[in-house]
Amino acid sequence: MQAGFGEWGGKMQTDIDDGVDHLIDSGLVNADRVCIVGASYGGYAALAAGAFSPEKYRCVASIAGISDLERMLKSDRRKYGRDHWAISYWERQYGGEDFDWDELDAISPINFADRFQAPVLLIHGKKDTVVPIDQSRVMRKALRKAGKDVELIEYKGEDHWLSYSASRMAALRALARFVEGNL
Repeated sequence: MQAGFGEWGGKMQTDIDDGVDHLIDSGLVNADRVCIVGASYGGYAALAAGAFSPEKYRCVASIAGISDLERMLKSDRRKYGRDHWAISYWERQYGGEDFDWDELDAISPINFADRFQAPVLLIHGKKDTVVPIDQSRVMRKALRKAGKDVELIEYKGEDHWLSYSASRMAALRALARFVEGNL
């Protein structure tokens, strides 16, 4: 876990790309049929893949992913206060021991909306208390402004984990349609 501190958008992201490359090189995966889907941190990683390795992916789906790390951290600071343990945790996650606000822009997918090549599906619960729905809304806005293909599905009354079975099943159906429609 500690090896991941400060590696959001860095080694943690290149590990995903390296895994995809290995699967392609070994013949297990067709390079023209790779889609990335993730939830929570995986949602961030999916968006980062679309921003930082756009040539690898035919579609990108993010469930409750962070798109703007600075906005997320500032929101949490307002919510919890600067000295709360959660703030220290996120600063360490995002920037490691040498946390630097300026570096958050370089690893925030929202700042690279123009680089996306694949269609994007965003899924978010309206009552998410872990990653505010605003993270998906601002990402949709940035992608639309950049002229990209993006859809946001919001689930009323849902949390970070899509805990209600009806909305979880609806999200899985939407994901299946999205992936199948783009491969």
